Amino acid sequence: MPAKNYEQLPGEHVQSFAWRIQQSICENYGEEEVPEERLYHHVFNGLHPSIKKRLPLPHPETLAQVFYVFDVIAPLLPQDDDFRKDARAQRYCPPVVTISPKRDDPAIRVCEGICYRCGKPKHFAWQCDLPRNPA
Repeated sequence: MPAKNYEQLPGEHVQSFAWRIQQSICENYGEEEVPEERLYHHVFNGLHPSIKKRLPLPHPETLAQVFYVFDVIAPLLPQDDDFRKDARAQRYCPPVVTISPKRDDPAIRVCEGICYRCGKPKHFAWQCDLPRNPA
């Protein structure tokens, strides 16, 4: 079976992207666990172009470094960047994961993709169309 190319969706968090790749590999190839080096290769090569071109040199060498760099880069992207514009058009929503039975738990809000700015589901504050409140 030929190797599959994976692409990060606009607005998709890199950890959700890595999870999606891992699930796909396990389902398609019948593997129980994907070696981190292989997962890193797929994640790094499939990063959205807006993220990839902003990666510092030398490039991250581990998944943990990719996750950290993404968390620094993504919020700093301009509003008109393709990564954000396309995400708003799609309203990407990550997989729902139940962590706690308390509905107002911040962990639940993040996993369900509930915006901290407007309180609506299926997007995060950095993807929200409402303007920020000046503090």
